[in-house]
Amino acid sequence: MISLQDYAAAAVNIYEKDYANAPTTLNVTLKINVNNSCFWVYESPTDKVIVFEGTNDKDGIKDWINDFSIFKIQAKKITPLMNKNIKIHSGFWINYNNIRNRVHDVVHLNTQKQLSLCGHSMGAADALLCRADLLDNFNIDLPVVAFGCPSTGNKAFYDYIESAEVKLFKNNNDIVTNIPFQWLGYYHPEYILVSGNKPSWNGWTPFGNINDHSPLNYYSAMGSFC
Repeated sequence: MISLQDYAAAAVNIYEKDYANAPTTLNVTLKINVNNSCFWVYESPTDKVIVFEGTNDKDGIKDWINDFSIFKIQAKKITPLMNKNIKIHSGFWINYNNIRNRVHDVVHLNTQKQLSLCGHSMGAADALLCRADLLDNFNIDLPVVAFGCPSTGNKAFYDYIESAEVKLFKNNNDIVTNIPFQWLGYYHPEYILVSGNKPSWNGWTPFGNINDHSPLNYYSAMGSFC
């Protein structure tokens, strides 16, 4: 079984920045990047984790454009089997769709190991979209560990992916978990609250705290989470 801190380390290290050296027992066995949408595969002797990259400055403005493409689209227009009432964030779908077929390849080629999905920020949203996609098209039900996930769709979307195996973590008052806003039709799910840094006014905004979104703070929180 993979520890929550190993999941958090994987979500940190995929950013490939100076801070992205969190210790982990997992090994990277595959790195995929298509049009700046990225996922890595981490493995242990018994498990395999597909980890999606969140918004990363090294990818230029493309990630930010996807983040702010907040108009919703009906999921049935993308994957016809899905309930017509389900609406999802269009920018996050664009990001996931770039790598969707490569993710399918990883899932279908897996024969022995326990698969799961993980991500931070937009990567967490991609993990939720991936879960819905695999459920809808292949009846494959994968666990998700998501850190600092923005709202990814309406309530019908969250009802569809709901499971005890979907763990959504929120560090203190992480601003990203509070957006896009509910008045835009986005559903805000119940999060598992953690604290990986001392709450402070530093990074405060009326909508939440920017600094609370750091992937390192999620890594720190998972080290003491019970």
